[in-house]
Amino acid sequence: IGVIAVIGNMDETNTSILEMVAQHSSLAIRNAMLYDRSVRLADNLTSINQSMRYVLSNLDTDKILQKACEVAIKIGQAQKAAFFLPDDANRNLSVLAKSIGLTTQHVQLYSSSEYQPQMHLSAIKIVANIASLDKEDARVKLAEEGQFCAMVEIPFKSGNALTGLLALFHDKPHNYQHGSLELLEMLTHQVASALD
Repeated sequence: IGVIAVIGNMDETNTSILEMVAQHSSLAIRNAMLYDRSVRLADNLTSINQSMRYVLSNLDTDKILQKACEVAIKIGQAQKAAFFLPDDANRNLSVLAKSIGLTTQHVQLYSSSEYQPQMHLSAIKIVANIASLDKEDARVKLAEEGQFCAMVEIPFKSGNALTGLLALFHDKPHNYQHGSLELLEMLTHQVASALD
């Protein structure tokens, strides 16, 4: 979990005391981290529950996607979010249906098929650090124009048909946690149900 550093000479007695302090400190830190994770999980589940009630009581797709973007940003600890829905003319392409925080240039790039997320994705696509991508990758240009450093794309289905895609963007490289991704998938299931 961490390191305790001592400047100066240590005899055997002081070393054993320091080791004991380190062991107790690591337990306390670990317990605090677990507590923090539990509180965050409870808060995120409450947000999802509230968004579910909102979705069930609202028939306006734009308002549903707005609320879902807000909840996704909170759960994913992101700065920007976007929902993409299949293009009516070509179901393999997507159109930006709703977003929060995207720059004008970022939104404009999504009007080009080169930058649109592909609707045939079946698995979550994570880029924890855009700098790790090849410079020719289209997402590098998106990141420059969109001013983000990490992104995740989460496809969602209704039955066997791909219904849409949620994209989250982070201003700094981001380590996506399995628990957060599961909660985001739960949110996308709600959106898929609402769009049916």
